[in-house]
Amino acid sequence: MSTAAEFFAISHSSRIIPLPSFIGVSWSKPRQGWYKLNTNGSSIDNPGKARAGAIIRNHDGEWVVGSYRHIMDI
Repeated sequence: MSTAAEFFAISHSSRIIPLPSFIGVSWSKPRQGWYKLNTNGSSIDNPGKARAGAIIRNHDGEWVVGSYRHIMDI
C-alpha cells in the first residue's frame, strides 16, 4: 500500500515542469552583389569539446565557401 501512496504523491505533484520551447529561425538573402557570413558554434559538457563553423553565401543564397574547426577542449 505504501508503494501506491508514494506513486500517487509523486504523480500528482503540484510542481510545474516547463515544456521545451521552440524558436523559429530563418535566413534572409543579402542584397544583390553582397555576400553574407553566418557563423555557429556548439559545445558538449562543461568543460568539453567545442566546435565552430562559418559559411558565406551570395545574394542568390548559393554556397560560396564554408569552414568548421575544432576549437579546443574547454
